[in-house]
Amino acid sequence: MRPEAGQVLHFSEDPGIRSFVPHVAATARQPEAYVWAVDHEQAPAYWFPRQCPRAMAW
Repeated sequence: MRPEAGQVLHFSEDPGIRSFVPHVAATARQPEAYVWAVDHEQAPAYWFPRQCPRAMAW
């Protein structure tokens, strides 16, 4: 799946997620809560499982 220009997607390996709730990550440097998303250009880097070796070039 690749978003259209201007859209963002959130990729997750957890099939049980029903909604994305902003939160402050344990490693966050900012105090604000976020939901991480990626744009059209970065989406292909997330098409494969996290433990799958990959190299991306644009």
